[in-house]
Amino acid sequence: MDPTIELMVDNLKINSPYQGFYNAYNVLASVAAARMLGINGQQIQKAIAHYQPQAGRMETFHINGRPAILILVKNPTGLNQSLTTIIQDHAYKNLFFALNDNDGDGRDISWIWDAGMEVIEEEQDRIKHVVCSGLRSGDMALRIKYVGYPLERLEIKTDLKEAIEYITGLEGEITYLFSTYSALFECRKILLDLQKRISEVRGRKSEEGSRRSAGGN
Repeated sequence: MDPTIELMVDNLKINSPYQGFYNAYNVLASVAAARMLGINGQQIQKAIAHYQPQAGRMETFHINGRPAILILVKNPTGLNQSLTTIIQDHAYKNLFFALNDNDGDGRDISWIWDAGMEVIEEEQDRIKHVVCSGLRSGDMALRIKYVGYPLERLEIKTDLKEAIEYITGLEGEITYLFSTYSALFECRKILLDLQKRISEVRGRKSEEGSRRSAGGN
């Protein structure tokens, strides 16, 4: 099951596809604004429950029967909040980081040393594998190495497509993919293509199985 936010707001039960403490504030603000406008409680529940996060804001894809969640990160605060969120998910997980230093990202990537990435080492029993990609994949891998995460489970794959196909194919219950801005939309396209391709393959296999069953009868 994909992680969600569940809240009770004045006896109104709210379920949202978003996750994370900081997103709970956003959901609460939305509910408060809707209530002030006089919108019906059931309409509020339905609208929030069916709103799907987009463009790397905890956007969920389904690959190999498991969720893969894409998260935009661009500064220590945002990365800390995102890491806190995923650590609260007790599933066995794999992590992917795409770190670029293009103009849209900011040339100075030293901010990764200000983020509290030590939680990755602290939760290493549940974080089964970490893959670093992007133009500055080596810098991210070095940062993770220094938190004490096991090196045998840490890999660098600079090519985004290769890296994403690899990480989403590993054993685990869920994959979290962190990306800086200039890599985000390429990551998103790769995930969408991969999701579609796997779905089509499964659909063809199902049809072939149905035809064989029908022929056997």
